[in-house]
Amino acid sequence: MSGKDNLVERAYSGRKELRERRLEYVDFVRRSAVDKMAELVQKRLDRIKAHIDDTKAAEPKFLEFNQVSGNIKTLEALIEGGEVKIKSNEMMSRLDANVELLKAEVTSFNIRDLMVGGFGV
Repeated sequence: MSGKDNLVERAYSGRKELRERRLEYVDFVRRSAVDKMAELVQKRLDRIKAHIDDTKAAEPKFLEFNQVSGNIKTLEALIEGGEVKIKSNEMMSRLDANVELLKAEVTSFNIRDLMVGGFGV
């Protein structure tokens, strides 16, 4: 084998090695990107699960608050329409106090926000 053939063979071998290293690097970069996206998606899913869990924990008090609020609005509409007459103002003030108490309980729940930080978490 002549020196020229040896040089050509070494050049082809070097080029082949560079291609292989470039492909390995591309695979590494792709894996890194997929790992980063998987981490971001998992954090987002964790936030969604926490939001659902927080919402479920608050739901009974929220429903109770809505029921009492709706009852008060219905009574006020019936009173205003003259269909019902309340003999004691104490009852309405108790209902109003209950609404305020329930509202405070509902707002005291720490429900995680879904959109804080966006998809980047």
